[in-house]
Amino acid sequence: MTHPILDNFPSVFPHCADLGLQVTQRGDSKIQIQLAPRPEFKAHASMDILHTSVITSAADTTAGLAAMASLTKVAPLATLDLHVDYLKPASSDNTVVIDAECFKRTQNVAFVRGVVWQQNTDNVVANITASFMLDTPGARAEA
Repeated sequence: MTHPILDNFPSVFPHCADLGLQVTQRGDSKIQIQLAPRPEFKAHASMDILHTSVITSAADTTAGLAAMASLTKVAPLATLDLHVDYLKPASSDNTVVIDAECFKRTQNVAFVRGVVWQQNTDNVVANITASFMLDTPGARAEA
């Protein structure tokens, strides 16, 4: 199935393009994104640990795309809640993979869960849960 946002990701989200996020798998309600290592993503130049803000941004994006993939039509959504439970530091030398699935959807809210891992699915860096407001009515606020 074609999807105008997923088919054109990450160009529709400039910050995702800047991070170099790539959708590597997608299906109904499921998304996988990869984030390649880059020196500027380190927590500190002297450490081989990825900064958690990079993972959090990628996790929010992946969860949001999973919510979008669960919809039958393109509609706006907004993050209501995002939890990233870090289990250990992520190595700044390895690709980060995020798998997310929209496991429940109501008329107004999508619920997503996922994992962040490196090298193999047994090397889990973090668990994520998120909820998204769907098809928020109203006009965009003017500045």
